[in-house]
Amino acid sequence: MRFGSVIKLLLMVVFIYLSPIVNAQDSLLYRFTGEAVGDSFGSPVSGAGDVNNDGFDDLIIGAPGNDAGGIWAGRAYVYSGKDSSLLYMFTGYTDHDFLGIRVSGAGDVNNDGYDDLIVSAPQSIGTSYWGAGIAYVYSGANGSLLYTFTGEAEHDRFGWAVSEAGDVNNDGFADVIVGAPHNDMGGTNAGRAYVFYGGSGPFPATIAAADADIIFTGYSAYDVFGSVVDYAGDVNIDEHDDLFVGAPVWKSLGTGPGRHMSILVRTVVYYII
Repeated sequence: MRFGSVIKLLLMVVFIYLSPIVNAQDSLLYRFTGEAVGDSFGSPVSGAGDVNNDGFDDLIIGAPGNDAGGIWAGRAYVYSGKDSSLLYMFTGYTDHDFLGIRVSGAGDVNNDGYDDLIVSAPQSIGTSYWGAGIAYVYSGANGSLLYTFTGEAEHDRFGWAVSEAGDVNNDGFADVIVGAPHNDMGGTNAGRAYVFYGGSGPFPATIAAADADIIFTGYSAYDVFGSVVDYAGDVNIDEHDDLFVGAPVWKSLGTGPGRHMSILVRTVVYYII
């Protein structure tokens, strides 16, 4: 038998052997369905952490086009990982809020043993400015509102990206990060990202973006810095969790290559992609 034929036979045996495993991994666990046409249910999805502290990780799904709270006010749904039951439902407050356009687990922001949630409405009026944006942090323990973060200026799209941030200041409370890619402080649509520290309250608390604990600003016009934000872990092993912030339209290295930035507490490291 030729060497090539032997290889083909071995690959066929491996494929047949692995097929049941692949099929098992592809089996459907849960199916969630939107409420109405135009809801855009599932356009954002995220792990939610263990919201109800039952040992099973839970899920959060946004439906920014839902009309229950007004035309396109939006909704977000939290489901149990244990049995797929609905744990919480959050509804936008006014027309065109698009609440739920971004959703994420927030970690245990108030350190009560329950993972919390962050949901944004980047089109919202915010601080009396259209499109300033709002992000809300909800308790995993009971679904109550813990924090309301409000954008700085009209059209900032604060909340276009939201994420848990780990424990940036190493105080035992989980922190969150919010992007506002159309903020103009560094130039037109240069963008910003804001880090808010968790704490023990009192709740609910309202905090303006300008009063965030850490603010990162895009370097030039149309960077849209803050379009993507994420938790990066402890990159430099200094016991402070670090962060990713994306500036996908940054152009100083040519025609729009994009740039991701790993933002440390005091250091900026660039990852060119």
